[in-house]
Amino acid sequence: GAERLILPGFRSPSVGPVSATRVAGRYLSHQRGLPSLPVPPLQQTCERYLTALEPIVEAEELSRTRQLVQQFQEADGVGQRLQRGLERRARDTENWVRLNSNCN
Repeated sequence: GAERLILPGFRSPSVGPVSATRVAGRYLSHQRGLPSLPVPPLQQTCERYLTALEPIVEAEELSRTRQLVQQFQEADGVGQRLQRGLERRARDTENWVRLNSNCN
């Protein structure tokens, strides 16, 4: 038979797969006791977005995107309105990240 490589610190592959449902249930049982994730500041979100784009877009496209992100962040602009909506949702719902907080 084929020889299997076992890395130091890892168990033998003879251990069967663990049910994702069982694992999720075990960890999610403590979720109610955890604090809610805060809504990150708009500027931080935009900076992270641009940082994520840097290695995958051309310089010209990145430059144009930086301009659009600046407009997006302007006072009373679209970004500010969306940010306020997220902050309101974070106050009013258990999980502001989910599209529908009634989903499991």
